Amino acid sequence: IIDNTTTTSNINVSINIKSQRHEIFARWLVDIYGETFLSQGSGVLDVAGGNGMISQTLHDMGVPSTLLDPKPRCSNPAPFGV
Repeated sequence: IIDNTTTTSNINVSINIKSQRHEIFARWLVDIYGETFLSQGSGVLDVAGGNGMISQTLHDMGVPSTLLDPKPRCSNPAPFGV
């Protein structure tokens, strides 16, 4: 359980969790649905994926992922094969 009070230590925890939220969410997807299920067909379609961190993390976990965003936030092509 995470306490969202405004003490210095909790602010550091909140910042750390925010910077890792793509990893937390990708791990949750794999834990709940499994790599086999998520890899069926073309894999995961990451709609409005922004900077692609969830797609990259899924790819790093062995799950194919396609990023679709009408206003991409990154100007360079994805280095991870999406």
